[in-house]
Amino acid sequence: MAKNPAEALKWYRIAAEKGDRESQSRLGAMYLNGEGTPVNEREGWRWINEHRVAHTHHGHHPQMMAWRQQAAELIAVSDRREALLASRRNADQIMANLHHRAATIVAAQPAPQLASRELPPAN
Repeated sequence: MAKNPAEALKWYRIAAEKGDRESQSRLGAMYLNGEGTPVNEREGWRWINEHRVAHTHHGHHPQMMAWRQQAAELIAVSDRREALLASRRNADQIMANLHHRAATIVAAQPAPQLASRELPPAN
């Protein structure tokens, strides 16, 4: 069967007007892309937003809130792990720099002179 965007637009509009969320989204995309109709951004965004508004209630659903909390906790754990690794790398670099500086200072100092003891004269 050949595609007929104008016919598809007609049926998507009928379903969208009856509240079908997928049809609202698809209808909005068709208006935005000019499929079966001239491009009409205003109408396209109207249908896309209609679809979006219908889904805002999901944000308050207990399962969605639990998933968001779990995601936030996983992100926090990951961030702490990355910060700890960065801190360890930084500490290793600081220690390497200190060892290098200490070796440079020691090498630059003259060798200590040992005081010679005078031996008492032999009898």
